[in-house]
Order: sequence, then C-alpha cells, then structure tokens
Amino acid sequence: MTIKKIDPVTLSVIWGGFVAIAAEMGATLRRTAFSEVVREGMDFSPGIFDGKERLVAQGDYSPGHLGSMPFAVKSALQYFPKETLKPGDVLLMNDLYMGSGHLPDFFMITPLFHKNEIIGYTVNCCHQQDVGGAGPGSTVVMNVSECYQEGIRILPVKIYNEGKPNEDIFRIIEANVRVPEQVAGDMKAQVNANYVGGARILEMVEIYGIDQLNDYIDEILDRSEQAMREAIRKIPEGDYPFQDYLDDCGEGTEPILVNVTVRIRDSEATIDFAGSSPQTESGLNSMLNYTRAYAYFALKCLTEPFIPQNGGCMRPVNVAATLGSFFNPKFPAAGGGRAMISHRLFEVVVGALAPVLKERVIAGHSQGATPCFGGIHPETGRNFVCVDLIKGSFGAR
Repeated sequence: MTIKKIDPVTLSVIWGGFVAIAAEMGATLRRTAFSEVVREGMDFSPGIFDGKERLVAQGDYSPGHLGSMPFAVKSALQYFPKETLKPGDVLLMNDLYMGSGHLPDFFMITPLFHKNEIIGYTVNCCHQQDVGGAGPGSTVVMNVSECYQEGIRILPVKIYNEGKPNEDIFRIIEANVRVPEQVAGDMKAQVNANYVGGARILEMVEIYGIDQLNDYIDEILDRSEQAMREAIRKIPEGDYPFQDYLDDCGEGTEPILVNVTVRIRDSEATIDFAGSSPQTESGLNSMLNYTRAYAYFALKCLTEPFIPQNGGCMRPVNVAATLGSFFNPKFPAAGGGRAMISHRLFEVVVGALAPVLKERVIAGHSQGATPCFGGIHPETGRNFVCVDLIKGSFGAR
C-alpha cells in the first residue's frame, strides 16, 4: 500500500484555496444577480464537491442551503448519473423534498471535467424572488395545504445541455412566475458562478495534478471529521431533551410542539425530533433536509465553529425525525414558509445542550420574518414582487 505524503504547508494552501474559490463563487453570484433577495439579502450559497460527490468546501452563507446541499446533489445525480453528463451540462432542481425545504430555492449543479472525466461539481443554491403559487414571493403560510399550491416544482433537469441553454425549460419557468426577468437573470447568474468556480478548480489541477489534489481532499475531509469527533467527545455522554413551541398556523390551529433529544455517544451525536407535532396543513413545515441543516448548524456552532464547513464535519452527526411529523412531513405537504422555523430549530438544540455547554450557549433571540408583497407597478404596468428579510437581535452569552 502506498503511503500518502501530506505536506502541511501544501495542505493549508489547497484547503484555503477551495474555501477561497467557494467565496469567489458567492461573490460572482451576488454581483451578477438581478433580484434584491440575492444582491441585498444574500439568500444564496455556493459549494464545491469532488468526483466522489463529497462536499469539499462551502461559502459562509445560508445554513439552510449549506446543510441541505449534499443531499440535494445526491438526489439530482440519481436522476443524472455521471456517465450521462457531458461538458457544459448544468442540472437544475427546486423540489422541496430533495432540496432545502421550499420551492424558491433553485439548485444549480455543474459537473467539472478534466481529460474527459468528471473530477468534481460546482454547486450553488439561490432563493428566487418568486416561483408562482398562491402569493407573491411563494412563501404563503395560511390557506395553503399542499406544495402544488406553492409554485412550480422542478425535478432534476438539464437546464444547459453541452453549454447550450434549454430554452424550452426557461420558457416554462418564466411563464409560471410573476417576475420572469429577475428569475431568468438570477438563474443565469447561478450558472456563471459555477463556471467561475470550475475554472479556478482547473487552475489548481494544473498546479498539483488531479491525483495529488484528490489525496489532499481525502486529508481535508478526514481531518475535519477528526476535529468534529474530538469536539463531540468532550461533551459528556447522555441524552439531553428540550421542548419549545412555534406559533400556530392561523385561526383554528394549535401551537407547534418542538421536541428534541440530543444523544451523545462517544464521538457521535444524534439529534432526534421524535415527539414533535405532526405535519400541518399549511405552508409551515420543515422538510427533513432543512431540519438536518439547522440542527447540524447549531451543533457545529457549539462544538467546532471555526473549521471550514465540509462533508467531513458532517460525518459524526445524525439527524432524525418521525415521518409524517412537522420536521419530516410526507409528500405533498407544503413548506413555503419554512424560513420562519430556522431560529427555533437552532435554539432547541442549543437549549438541549445548555446544561453541559454553559460557557458556549447564547440566550434566546428573536424570530425572523419574511414579509412578501407584490402587485402591478403603476408606471410600467408589470408585475413586481418584494421579498424582505427581517431579522432581530441575537442573544448574548
């Protein structure tokens, strides 16, 4: 067996290089986007995957996107195995069960080729200003009972085929949203961001060679996993329960019970939402990927917050929720308003571990709000949609 020789300086340069590329992808997307929710709200996230479909690096953006991304990529590539992909292809999907929990989040997945072989994928998720459905912004909570009422749902498709845009799919999407210019513009900004990331990765391949680069990716992921395991191991073994509530979903509904138990066993953590309320007949449900994302985010903040996010960090963490419950609803439950759940998801995990991590937890904080409105602009006679992202203060230590 050949023993890999890992130079610590080279490791640091390559690791930092991947993180910088992810950040550049984010900057590219933000600067070229059409909508305010991306340019000003920064509701997007980039990521880099290797040829084995493992998450190598991400930008520091939305936890709901970042934690969902590995599962979204896996789902998309089940529809399009790597042998079916060609240079210039780009995959698009927004399914709320495969993706990050609601239809406005569009995932773009671009395979990266070197010498006719896929060596990785550049990926990003972007919150679109509108995807149709019952109300402007496509995040209605009340008077919505299933995802069919929330907007256009796109299972994985090739939005670009060998570098050429699939105009048929663009037309279908543009015909089903209130602000087609903004949505199409943001989609093309997403594609461009992936191309920029791919070009930078190929520059690294030219410097280090793909075999050596893959060896260092293995090391990055293994070291990240080891660091996360060591941090979890410092928490005393045990089961740590916590309960809280979310507000109801409108007239005639009850507050939603959020029940969590964090189980620590040696170097692994399980975050289990069993015992929480059942799924609702409203736009307020947390799809499993979204539940995973924020539960994991909370644990990482409490244990190993400074190590760059990648798939290695996620290996020791498992998130579970009963099928048919609020945190793992059955299809076709709706989820457009799921952003309102994120802070409470974070808080209950923090609350569960407060007895044993007193020096790390923070006080509770305000919930967010995402007011959306739209109409016909009096000067242009065209549709407009405004999506605002309002966040309050966070608790101190």
